[in-house]
Amino acid sequence: MLIQEHDKESGIENCSFCSEADPSAMWMGSKPIFVCRKCATHHLPQLIADAIVGGTSDYHFKNKETTPSEIMQEKEILKRFYSAFSGALIRKNRI
Repeated sequence: MLIQEHDKESGIENCSFCSEADPSAMWMGSKPIFVCRKCATHHLPQLIADAIVGGTSDYHFKNKETTPSEIMQEKEILKRFYSAFSGALIRKNRI
């Protein structure tokens, strides 16, 4: 969800990652996550990578005969990112 303007009185918080910058987007979950442009560029890619690798069983890393399927999905992850990025640009231009 795109936030058009940040209004301190609207209850919108600062970035959930750096706690300083005004957010440029938010993600609704069990608790809203706010993110500024800098953290989206610099920190979210690392968070995604850590979540993928951290969720992979240690067995797969110790068993050298098989590569974890999550690790082999780089092309699918990039494809989904480019699709999401294009969609966000289209939505921004329609507003």
